[in-house]
Amino acid sequence: MKKILFAVASMALVAGCGGGGADEMLGKMRGFKDKVCACKDKACVENVEKEMMEWAMKNMDKMKDIKPTKAQDEQADKIQDEMEKCKEKHEGGGEAAPQ
Repeated sequence: MKKILFAVASMALVAGCGGGGADEMLGKMRGFKDKVCACKDKACVENVEKEMMEWAMKNMDKMKDIKPTKAQDEQADKIQDEMEKCKEKHEGGGEAAPQ
């Protein structure tokens, strides 16, 4: 379930990375990644995921028609990968990604 929520929120964030809102959306993704990577336990990660999902759902309408550039898509993928590595440390999957 968490992976589904993360995927939906990530799609919303990535979808918003085109045009003038690219810096804002990528910045928001970095902010969520930083929060997850700063977490000390699974409950914290879940709270950040909830916050991310709420933000994504609230902003879905204004992001749905924007298309990311290839470079923006790659940046979003990198941020998502770093966030996943940080999440894994609370699921017994490894160490946190460097920030």
